[in-house]
Amino acid sequence: SYLLRGVRKLFLEPNVSILKDVKGFQACHEDVDNMADFQRNAYQLEGFDSLESYHDATNPMGVASDISVPTLVINAEDDPVCAKSNVMDHVHLFSSEDNNANRALALTRWGAHCCYFEGDWLLPRGYRWCDEVADRKS
Repeated sequence: SYLLRGVRKLFLEPNVSILKDVKGFQACHEDVDNMADFQRNAYQLEGFDSLESYHDATNPMGVASDISVPTLVINAEDDPVCAKSNVMDHVHLFSSEDNNANRALALTRWGAHCCYFEGDWLLPRGYRWCDEVADRKS
């Protein structure tokens, strides 16, 4: 995949001399052919004992309920990194029943992993995510 090739080129290849003996490197660098398998091996490169401990330490939703300053979270349904299903698992943190005016979620249909563009990044369609937030907070 495009994302996997980019990760290998930007992070793994320049650091082969440092990472070559770390458990999981061989699989991430040459063996896996999709991001899910890459992630199942990459936690070791980041010093975690398990994939679960990696997820626990790096998932920002674990601390989202403690947000006390106004925060806008923007996520696209087609985001390959922050999948819509992950957002929906935590959507209650942004609901009106939660009684927290400090958190707002804008879930756009397109945008991939670049939150400030909706649609094709070469021809942005404007800032419709602003409308999404305004509609949900009114």
